[in-house]
Amino acid sequence: MRIIISGFILCLGFLILFAWQPQMVPWGKTPKSHLEFPGNGPLAFHTHPIWDTGKAEFAVYQSNFVKYGISRKFETDVILIREFFHPEKLVKADQSDTPGAIPVFKMNRIRSIETGVYSYHQNLSAFVHRSQPSKLVKLASSSLDGCGMSYSEIRASASELHGEFHSYWEKGISGRLNLGPSDRVIHDQLPLYLRAKDLSHYSGESIKLLGSLFSSYLRELPVMEVQIQNLGIEDLSLSSTIHKAYHLRLEGKGINEDLWFRASPTQPLLRWNHSDGSSDTLRSLRYLYYWKYTGTGDRAKTL
Repeated sequence: MRIIISGFILCLGFLILFAWQPQMVPWGKTPKSHLEFPGNGPLAFHTHPIWDTGKAEFAVYQSNFVKYGISRKFETDVILIREFFHPEKLVKADQSDTPGAIPVFKMNRIRSIETGVYSYHQNLSAFVHRSQPSKLVKLASSSLDGCGMSYSEIRASASELHGEFHSYWEKGISGRLNLGPSDRVIHDQLPLYLRAKDLSHYSGESIKLLGSLFSSYLRELPVMEVQIQNLGIEDLSLSSTIHKAYHLRLEGKGINEDLWFRASPTQPLLRWNHSDGSSDTLRSLRYLYYWKYTGTGDRAKTL
């Protein structure tokens, strides 16, 4: 009888132990969707009070990208937060009350693309004026893979864009370049540029668009004449939920893209279909102090 009772207690102990294990997302499975949309505040992305809480908008997109002839599936993290820039160094100021500090939005776009035995680890940071998010301050991009590392940076003066490029490749863009008038828009800046518009009244426009810096081997940075059209509000399904979304289309020589932004005060990007056939579809959107979530399993539980 004692042996039976002891065995029962032992089994019960194992059941309790396993029941208290943290919930992990199985490899290759899609985590549960978390979509959080601030509903209060003015219908203006950059003036919404959510940005003054100190929290970041942390978005996770399900992405695909063709590399070496194979469609690669991965997740792209896009982190958007208000910061204060040092007026001369154009880096984050140690103190928000630094004299002349510039209020900016920082958008970090982070992705890792597995290709066989090695991966591409790429990060892009775009900084725009908070009071005028269509106006660029700085954009930086880095790419690291099994072959080497490349880094690019563009800074905006009052009238011009100035670029500095460091390529691993001999034929890659290297050195300092004048990239023309500062009213040109960089492809990687598009989500912020368009969110800055009141899409309920935005009819579209013609812009000069510079090519993307989000590359491991940047050979050129073309300037494209692009027409932006607002096709109006459509129903877009995400995670079995229908969202009202503004559908914007970009057309020009070498570019044909579609972007959908949610019809809500902060107008978050829901989906982006790129010219090269790649795409980004929103899976999770949270507003949080993400630097506090550093524990094992926090990503699966939070995002």
